[in-house]
Amino acid sequence: MLLFIEVLRDTYNFHLNGNFPDDPDSKSLLLYSGFLEQLFKSKSVLEKAKNKSILKIVTGTNTNPIVAREVIDFALSSLKDAHSSMSRSSYKNIIEAMSNTNNHAYEKNQNIKKWYLMALYDEKSNKVSFAFSDNGHGIIATVKKRNHEKFGMASHTTILESALKGSIYNRSQTNLEERGKGLPSINSSFKRGHTDNLVIIANKAYYNVKNDEKIRLKHSFKGTLISWDFIKGEKDEKN
Repeated sequence: MLLFIEVLRDTYNFHLNGNFPDDPDSKSLLLYSGFLEQLFKSKSVLEKAKNKSILKIVTGTNTNPIVAREVIDFALSSLKDAHSSMSRSSYKNIIEAMSNTNNHAYEKNQNIKKWYLMALYDEKSNKVSFAFSDNGHGIIATVKKRNHEKFGMASHTTILESALKGSIYNRSQTNLEERGKGLPSINSSFKRGHTDNLVIIANKAYYNVKNDEKIRLKHSFKGTLISWDFIKGEKDEKN
């Protein structure tokens, strides 16, 4: 859904029509997620309506700890869970993704920096899924521009995997060791078992980390999309 918004945002004067899905769950997601408001920038009759299983799409331009906390609170409330190392990992993932958008996804003189974030609770599987996207240049395009000698001829999937493992990072563009480690940090939370089903799409690369499935996409996605599942924690242990 976030991917669709990003694609259409790059398509000028698009015309879109059709019917709502017959499947009740799909229809509910389309109606209550805020998708229509984001896509058409118009107020919907359902703008203030809520579905307890769907956290409406949130947008921003900077790192926003308040929004990140609200998303985690939604997950904990849905799962009837307490704060734990798992919830802290997902909170850090959101902050890392927001920071990466602000610090790395755009040119310094680019004015429009925007990210999109949503969450969905699936009662059948009792899990919460997060999705985060930005409309920047995409990880691969950014890496190739700044490390052309090393990655100029590398495939998009190879670059994405290298970025996730942290092998492309020496010092970030801010010249600080602790910055520019967004993807490796997100990958680390997955490897520790604090998140599940980590998937990343950037430019022409699709990477399902859990299944180690790497696909070169036919069409390039201008931006980065990250999704993962929140894992319920059993106790509030220090991370």
